[in-house]
Amino acid sequence: MHGGWAEVAVGHQLLPFQVVNRLGLDSLSPFNPKERIIEYLVPDSGPEQSLVDKSLRAFVREVGARSATPGGGSVAAASAAMGASLACMAGLMTYGRRQFEHLDATMRRLIPPFHAASARLTALVDADAQAFTACLEAMKLPRSTPEEKDRRAAALQKGLRQAVTVPLELAETVASLWPALRELALCVNLACRSDLQVAAKALETGMFGAYFNVLINLKDISDDKFKDQIRQRISSLLEEAKTQAALVLDRLEERQE
Repeated sequence: MHGGWAEVAVGHQLLPFQVVNRLGLDSLSPFNPKERIIEYLVPDSGPEQSLVDKSLRAFVREVGARSATPGGGSVAAASAAMGASLACMAGLMTYGRRQFEHLDATMRRLIPPFHAASARLTALVDADAQAFTACLEAMKLPRSTPEEKDRRAAALQKGLRQAVTVPLELAETVASLWPALRELALCVNLACRSDLQVAAKALETGMFGAYFNVLINLKDISDDKFKDQIRQRISSLLEEAKTQAALVLDRLEERQE
């Protein structure tokens, strides 16, 4: 008993029957938690699987599940990856078309960075979840003796640095794309205008996610010099992203059909 609630283990969950009774959930028909509680309606994912190997439906469902991962860091990486892919698509929809033949050399130069960034950002979807898991594992280490406390503290600091490194890499990858995105905005096939607009905002969203995830993991790192350097860098990258995304949108808006 806890807090006056009669609880019974159902699978790995605890079902407070008092809630069922008080709300009258079983007044009309037997209350079957596996049919009526949403967590039970979400199937187990089974054996461990890479997040990016899941279907989009499964990934979205897993984001919405009651678990710490995948969380904001993975979603930020996915958003940025989609932004890079959209820019890649817009370039490809311009390349090789007769009316844009004069831009073929430009597109051959602009498309590859987005293609490479999309692959790297996609990999960070899993990397972020793995870094967070490493922090959780470090927190579970024993701390009964001074040696165990030192070992746990070192493992936690290592895990936190990795949890900072992943979103920082996300941010640096996005930052590397702004020059190409600005140039693409000036000459891309205008049938893809909205796609490139979404790309700019998706990349900016990824940067915001990277910023927040860096800061939340940075606060528990003990190296003040490292913290100051990373905080300054990620803040600078975020401000640049705001400016660059707005510039891309302005350039696209100004272009005439």
